[in-house]
Amino acid sequence: MRDERARGLRRGGRAAPAVPPGGHGRGRRRRGRHGRPPAPEGPVTGVRIAAFADLHGDLPALEAILEDAGRRGAEALFHLGDMGGGPQDAAVWARLREAGVVGVRGEADPADPPAWIRVEDGGVALALCHADPREAWRPLDADTPDGELAEVFALVEAGVLLVGHTHEPLTREVGDRLLLNPGPAGGGAEARYLLLDTEGGLTVLHVRVPVRRAPGESR
Repeated sequence: MRDERARGLRRGGRAAPAVPPGGHGRGRRRRGRHGRPPAPEGPVTGVRIAAFADLHGDLPALEAILEDAGRRGAEALFHLGDMGGGPQDAAVWARLREAGVVGVRGEADPADPPAWIRVEDGGVALALCHADPREAWRPLDADTPDGELAEVFALVEAGVLLVGHTHEPLTREVGDRLLLNPGPAGGGAEARYLLLDTEGGLTVLHVRVPVRRAPGESR
């Protein structure tokens, strides 16, 4: 398997304001812009986080990520939307629930997941969404103006923003903030995901893991 270390790999732990002590995954809610309730806020107990996006019903790719992330010691698992929209949606959603994966809503997903979530781990505040939380399915990518990204970071109150939607891996620094996209998890010979370690700052690793498929199976 091949790893791609991202630019800005090690960061010194400067982050957005901390979540209040005692918060949890379904804690205090507040209203966001445009009247939509933003994320449940809460701490993550682990210091190693795996996040993936755009699986599109690809169960073998999900299994590859779960196996590799577990081997690497991931203590919290998140998805960034578009888990559905493929040949094995029901099995994928069941496996996500079984594995305890928490996530956000993409355009190919049911309405149940939130539009975005915010978590804190090791003093680093992270926000997770599929695309721009201000406007459904608007991409956040290498071409998004810095000013627009600054507005998004202010809205989610986080120093690190994880997104999907574009199917393009990305590590982009915006001042002292960081925009990350793992690239597509499903649909290829390799599944992509992010591994973040917040112990003593922030370390980001872009991971690609081979997907084992049955003979004759293609995507």
